Amino acid sequence: TSKLSVMLRINDMRKHFQEKFERIIEEYNAGKLTMEQMYIQLVALTNDLTAEEKRHLDENLSEEELAILDILTKPEPKLSKKEFETVKTAAQKLVKVIKKEKLVLNWRKKQSTRAKVKEAIETICDETLPEIYDKELFLEKCNHLYYHFYDCYNNGDDNIYNVA
Repeated sequence: TSKLSVMLRINDMRKHFQEKFERIIEEYNAGKLTMEQMYIQLVALTNDLTAEEKRHLDENLSEEELAILDILTKPEPKLSKKEFETVKTAAQKLVKVIKKEKLVLNWRKKQSTRAKVKEAIETICDETLPEIYDKELFLEKCNHLYYHFYDCYNNGDDNIYNVA
């Protein structure tokens, strides 16, 4: 579970893995699974986690960029291959610009610096996301991105990805 904890800490869009793990244990404890069935399911989950751990490499993204991509694409919208590639580029730009230019020392303490981060997220998303993101979805994703940066980054260099 420590591997799972680390993976969740750096990308909370992976919580379905935690839920699956808990469900396996719950079913075993309730007598719905034999020891062998639980073992088989845990091995399958471990294989899924290993594949997930390598997904950022498959997508040619850093873990940070993958977390942003997941926020922008999960659970919706359903994207075409071209739209997905556009959103990948948006994720890369968001990490680069927000992390390098907006996350100044103690950025969370001042309303003006928090507003600049939120504005930059909205501007980049507006410029880069495909039209499939309607106004409601756009605002939902921008808010989720803001809270992701708020929760995960003290500043550009001090963040959860430098520890993982």
